[in-house]
Amino acid sequence: MVVVAILGAIVIFIALTKDSTNQSVVADLLVKQGQCRDQIPQAEAVGVRIERREGITDAYYDEPAWRALDHESKVRNALLYYCADMPTNGVYAVFIKSKQTESNLAHVVNGNYFDD
Repeated sequence: MVVVAILGAIVIFIALTKDSTNQSVVADLLVKQGQCRDQIPQAEAVGVRIERREGITDAYYDEPAWRALDHESKVRNALLYYCADMPTNGVYAVFIKSKQTESNLAHVVNGNYFDD
């Protein structure tokens, strides 16, 4: 029941932020989408676990490894998963999660990156 409530909150959040899609990020990434998709197996090969569902991708990282990345690397990695799966309108969410605790470490919503 809690999972349903959380997913419902995420869907509502995405719907509310639909108008705040970062169009410049979306436009830049759309032309690179094939390259982004090609890089996903490389990330999985080094231990990133990817789970996809309607409108959302979860990327599970080793938490100490994620925290060791500089800010720019975190943004680049999160946007890679966003780029690979986003629709052309850019309305999509990616959550970077800890493999150890499943807590959110960062997220991208509609092309906007946030540290958690």
